[in-house]
Amino acid sequence: MSRQFGSLVRGRSLVGALSNLVLTAHAPISSVGFCRGMASKKKEKGKKKEKKVLYNPTLPSVPERRQQMTMYKWQVHDLRVQYRNEITEKLEAKRAAEAAKEEQRQKELEAKNAEILRTRQEKAKRAYEALLLARAERAKAAIEARERFEARGQRLIERARSKLAHSSLEAMSWAISADDAENMIQASERKATRWSVDYVDRRQS
Repeated sequence: MSRQFGSLVRGRSLVGALSNLVLTAHAPISSVGFCRGMASKKKEKGKKKEKKVLYNPTLPSVPERRQQMTMYKWQVHDLRVQYRNEITEKLEAKRAAEAAKEEQRQKELEAKNAEILRTRQEKAKRAYEALLLARAERAKAAIEARERFEARGQRLIERARSKLAHSSLEAMSWAISADDAENMIQASERKATRWSVDYVDRRQS
């Protein structure tokens, strides 16, 4: 019983000693630093954050920086103008090339159409000349045929005249008048002429 009570007293005295060690001014440095750190953090939360101003002694002054910025802006502007001019020149060159190409294509097309038209005209001219030649040959053949048939008709007329002359002599012996014999001769001539003319007209048509 006494042993248990003694151990309890020693345990309580140890706890108190530890608590006094923490709260007294003779506490270790680690415990004091921890408490001070907690207190400083609470104070920092209540303060406003101050803006940090960076100072670089290597930077030029404000007027020089403004001048540099102005020069930079003008350089950018000049570069933009130069780029725009280059793009414009490229577009103009491209349009000029396309226009020249289109003009060349139009010239080639016109030359091709002119060649086709000239070929067609020459072909039509040759065909017309061939047609005229064929017509002339047909007309010549028709004239020759007409001349041949007229000659044949003339021969037939002469043959009919001679035949009718013999017939008239016989008719005179048969007591036929001379007028009747002449009428018979003229009728035969008209018949032979009409036959030859009709035949030539049929050949020409």
